[in-house]
Amino acid sequence: MDRLGMSVVFLLVLALLCQQSSAQTATPTTAPATTPDILSDLTGATPWALAVMIIAAQGALLCIIIGFYFCYRLDNSFKSRESAHCLGYIMLFGCFLMYGLAYAYVIHPHEIVCGVRRVGMGFIHALIFAPMLLKAVRIWRVSRRDLDELTPMSGNRAQLLFTVLLLLPEIVAVVQWLWIVPPSAKIVYPSGGDPATTACGTTTQDLIMSLIYVMFLMFLTLLFSLLACPSDLNMSESRFIFVGIVFSIGCMVAWMCCLKLTDFPEDPVIAIGLLCMATIVVVIIFLPKVCLLCRLSDDEDLEELPMSYMPNGYSSGTLDREQRSYSPRNYDY
Repeated sequence: MDRLGMSVVFLLVLALLCQQSSAQTATPTTAPATTPDILSDLTGATPWALAVMIIAAQGALLCIIIGFYFCYRLDNSFKSRESAHCLGYIMLFGCFLMYGLAYAYVIHPHEIVCGVRRVGMGFIHALIFAPMLLKAVRIWRVSRRDLDELTPMSGNRAQLLFTVLLLLPEIVAVVQWLWIVPPSAKIVYPSGGDPATTACGTTTQDLIMSLIYVMFLMFLTLLFSLLACPSDLNMSESRFIFVGIVFSIGCMVAWMCCLKLTDFPEDPVIAIGLLCMATIVVVIIFLPKVCLLCRLSDDEDLEELPMSYMPNGYSSGTLDREQRSYSPRNYDY
């Protein structure tokens, strides 16, 4: 009887163990939910994202320093007070925003980030190249006209109005795009067992199509800066604009080709392209003016500088006629 009881107990224990093991086998094993990293991922590491963030912060800081330096050195000068230099400040602000836009391609995508990407890509490019186009057009106009034939539409208000008019098509296109297709993020399941990630709902083709108006502005800037290259006005700024727009076009073509013809991830390619574009404009357009101002010891030297080499912008034409040259070559327009 004792043997029979022990056998029954052994069988019950064995049955319970088998039932427990079968229940564990039937329960699916789910991997713990992983929260996406705030930094975009490239082949399992984020060194490119950290590099982009550091370079973008340094570039934005450089834009702020240049802007404050221009305000300090140029606004104390009589010639500067009589000048329309809002175009340079708008371009500098656009470069600052472009450095900031690079962060949008480092932060993990969601609806707000995707909206910032779509709005900023076209608008910030237009904010840089619309004033650059106006600069090239003004230098070209004064290089082929006599001083007395120039129109008074060269002050800060007029140039700001022209810049807004050039920005209106881009603003309308962006608002219409956001209205028809709201920004969204989608879940992407990569092959090879990698964890799922999120990406914006726009495609590379949509991104390139959003820059068509910017390409038109860049083409016009290239054309008018080439026509104005023989002019020495404003420290030969038309030549710097020509060189800058050529490098900018090459930079845009390069990162677009990387997106369409290679398998490089989209976020690092665009982020690096934005950094290169902003750096080209700052180095080629603004640093020569900073170097010129640094060579001047004080504001009295700035007063004696020929107007054709003023680094801030273009004179509005309100100086006394005895204080300026009648030659368009020496007129800081």
